[in-house]
Amino acid sequence: DSFVESPGTTNNAASQTTSSAWVSPCKCPQHDMSLDDLLENRLDVDLLSPNGCRVVDRPKTRRRWALWVAGAVLFVSGLAFGFSLGGPMAPSFAAGHHRGGSGGERSVRHGPVLVYSSDDDQQAGVVASIRSVQMHASGPVEFLYIGNSPLPGMEDMPQVRFRKLSLVVKKYKLEQFTNPTYQRGGKNAELNTEPANFVRFVVHDLLPKQDKAMWIDADTIVECDVVELFRNTFNDEFDGHDALLKLPAVAAVPRVGYPIGLSGRGRRSYGDEEISFNAGVYLMELNRWRAQKLTDKIRQITLANRYENWYYTGSQPPLALAVGTHFEHLPRSWNVKMKNVNLVDGAIRDEVCVMHWAGPNKPWNPGHEERIHSQFWSTYGTPSSDRDVARTASVSVKTIKSSDNNEEEDDTPR
Repeated sequence: DSFVESPGTTNNAASQTTSSAWVSPCKCPQHDMSLDDLLENRLDVDLLSPNGCRVVDRPKTRRRWALWVAGAVLFVSGLAFGFSLGGPMAPSFAAGHHRGGSGGERSVRHGPVLVYSSDDDQQAGVVASIRSVQMHASGPVEFLYIGNSPLPGMEDMPQVRFRKLSLVVKKYKLEQFTNPTYQRGGKNAELNTEPANFVRFVVHDLLPKQDKAMWIDADTIVECDVVELFRNTFNDEFDGHDALLKLPAVAAVPRVGYPIGLSGRGRRSYGDEEISFNAGVYLMELNRWRAQKLTDKIRQITLANRYENWYYTGSQPPLALAVGTHFEHLPRSWNVKMKNVNLVDGAIRDEVCVMHWAGPNKPWNPGHEERIHSQFWSTYGTPSSDRDVARTASVSVKTIKSSDNNEEEDDTPR
């Protein structure tokens, strides 16, 4: 409790007061209040007046010192932690991020961030894709990789952020997005329940301070400037929260027809959709995503599908059904399936920005080189200090088989 003492005297609270504070008739001239008024108003005063009065709020003083000490300890600890993560010149991706570590994301609000997720078997694809992005970007680009282990050869790269897949699965309940009721065959057998396939639905949580982000599958090569893509996407002028609810939260390459992967029942329910998109390459305006609660809508669809059987694949249908036709259209060159590309020897490629090896046959797997044009992937996928990773591939999109039909495509994030 607060008490009053006079300099040069000994205060014996037990003998001088029957209350929690001893009251003196003197006043503190700075406040023009009696001491009992000061105490009643719980003013934190520690001064010596000309007439010898001193007001000391001991509990408040102790609390103040405790707060100062705690703050100083936290500040020093933060400095030590920051320098251990790379010091004041640490990457702009996040304050407090360490290279190859884990933890919450506090990312740059406007800079491009690309998000990948895969199991260990697909890491070669992620590494090649990141290299291709870096080769053609006009400015800094950050990467967030969610997997079982850090990307080989990129553990110490400050612009490549790593988060443990198992922790993300547990924290954000990714199991709710899976499709365990339908078993796919062949090389896609595990996709409906592969956790990495569903990380795309919680990017807004992984990057809470980010405005825009790009989800991109591991089986891609990027040969255009993603910085320019980010700059030219989601530029609608709007004002207020209502606009966040109305403007598109997703930008993707459109395809004609209902979403891929729908069952017969799903086609009867949603087959009237005139346009959709592939979920392997798309941008997100995360403020709009949050305002529109798209993750909640996706979760409702995935959980209902276990009883309704609207679709038989994994991540493609629920995202497409939640977004519908309300998405911004990207140029077709930003998602070109390599299995639909005919090559002409010596021809200059027709501005293919993203080469996408959608489907079970990946360019890093042996035995498929000629059929799926893996020579273009190996420009970035084969580590070599003397390799010229400039744009050397001569791909001509002379014929791109129409992706406007409803053939089944792979919706893996790899």
